[in-house]
Formats: sequence, C-alpha cells, structure tokens
Amino acid sequence: MQVEGDFQKYSGVNVPLTFLIGDILRTMAINQKNYFKLNKENSKDGRDYYLYFTFELSNKDVGVRNFVYSR
Repeated sequence: MQVEGDFQKYSGVNVPLTFLIGDILRTMAINQKNYFKLNKENSKDGRDYYLYFTFELSNKDVGVRNFVYSR
C-alpha cells in the first residue's frame, strides 16, 4: 500500500504501520478528521507530516466509513 511506503519513508518509529493503522483509522473516525499527523518527534528529519485520506460512507453497511489514502 502506498500509505505504508510513505509512512516508512518519513517515520522514525520502528513499528510498522500495519500494527498501528487500526488505532489511527479509529481515532480519525472518532475525531472526524481526514488526516493523521506524524509529528516531528517521530519523523526521521524532525518535521511534521500529514497523511491525508478521503472517506465515504458505505452504501451497504450503516455507519461504516471507507478510507482511501490520497497523500
């Protein structure tokens, strides 16, 4: 996935995104945000990064959001 590649490119965290994505998406949904921030303390170069998503409500399942990484 592109988001995993971008996360590894900028992140100084030794944990793969695969293990974090559930919590990140849940937090984004609860806070009604379309991005998550990789803060400067956790980035390789000391800069803040924002990874943006678009989301749509599912036509099939009530209350389900589909997140799509948009960079």
